[in-house]
Amino acid sequence: MADELERFAARRRAELADVGTDLAPFLDSAVAFVAGGKRLRPLFCRAGWLVAGGDPDDPALVTAAASLEWLQASALVHDDLMDGSDTRRGHPSVHRDFEARHRAVEGSVGDAARFGQATAVLLGDLMLSWADEQLRSSGLPRVPEALRYLDLCRSEVVAGQYLDVLAPSADLLHGLVYPVPDPRFPFLGVHLTRSLDGHVHAGPNAVLALAREGYGRWSLSPRDLAETLAWPGTGRLIGRYWRPGLDELRRSLSRRRFVRAAQRLLPDLDAADFRRAPSGIRAQSLDRQGSLVDDFHLVDGDRAVHVVNAPSPAATASLAIGEVVADRVAGRITRH
Repeated sequence: MADELERFAARRRAELADVGTDLAPFLDSAVAFVAGGKRLRPLFCRAGWLVAGGDPDDPALVTAAASLEWLQASALVHDDLMDGSDTRRGHPSVHRDFEARHRAVEGSVGDAARFGQATAVLLGDLMLSWADEQLRSSGLPRVPEALRYLDLCRSEVVAGQYLDVLAPSADLLHGLVYPVPDPRFPFLGVHLTRSLDGHVHAGPNAVLALAREGYGRWSLSPRDLAETLAWPGTGRLIGRYWRPGLDELRRSLSRRRFVRAAQRLLPDLDAADFRRAPSGIRAQSLDRQGSLVDDFHLVDGDRAVHVVNAPSPAATASLAIGEVVADRVAGRITRH
């Protein structure tokens, strides 16, 4: 992927050579910017291609997938500028880099900060153009259809960036903010998480789901709800923790209460920046005594080993836990 990006940039550099030698640092910056990163978008592109029955060795796939790196790079350069970020991946952000270059040249004309900002805008625009060019030149079948999706993707990126500008509260958070956990519960309460795309998620509220797969706010399954309420531990849990449970329910129903809880972690949050997010479901085992199971719980079935309870997403991604489950499955296979 890196080689493909460098080859494409080298061809564009040759085409622009006659424009002026001063372009060299500008073009070098574009190539350096896409030299790192996780390459998630090309990986997703490749996965979609393979699922659709495409040839995994088709060179057109690599060229087309590389175009997504230019699109991502363009958005990041502009995001850093809008956010006023000083660094990106441990290096100066583009606008800060060119601001410093301007200051380093004796006799430079104009404001260094404005020069850096203008250069970042232009570099991001150039990368956006290169994303389109590289996809068009890939030789991929049905390129016009792919371009329609690329056009939509570009529009959605710009729309998302504008919404970020409208919601300045997101700029207050650059990591994770968690409350001190209550040892009685496996739930953290409202906490703030900045995701990879720059959006900030606040929540969740730990309320009883009315359906096991109810991802709408008011989704209801009478059968699921009846089974939950009929379980002996449910009534005991409610009787023991009705007061914090009522607080969770109130916070779920009242935007004002929810915002107030989030502001206890970050007081400068603006209530106007909050948007309701889709509902999520967290499976939680409850024993007959009304105690929440806070560790892994494995149950052997006739033909399967069931992970009935998992304490956290981090634990479910643990290779050590995976080995335990795999060894247990292997043991059952051996016995049978």
